Amino acid sequence: MEERNARAFGENGVKALHAVRILILGVGGLGSAMPIFCLAWDSDITVYDYQRIEATNLNRFYFVAKPGNAVGKFKASVVSKSMRHSIASESSVR
Repeated sequence: MEERNARAFGENGVKALHAVRILILGVGGLGSAMPIFCLAWDSDITVYDYQRIEATNLNRFYFVAKPGNAVGKFKASVVSKSMRHSIASESSVR
């Protein structure tokens, strides 16, 4: 990933990407796809959503490996855990 980013953004651009801090507010609906785009950066990612996953939400959780097991859990907790399993080691997800 690092080499691809360097080709796309240059050395200074990559340094800037490392300094980026991303806050995702709400991971239901369209917000559930946002973590996928954020994985391109080795940066600090914070996910916030105060709601719990309901059975009617499952069709919108693209990033969760086993969404059926997530019913009743906090959306942010489930998505951030899934992200931690999928990201570059330099990234930080909360």
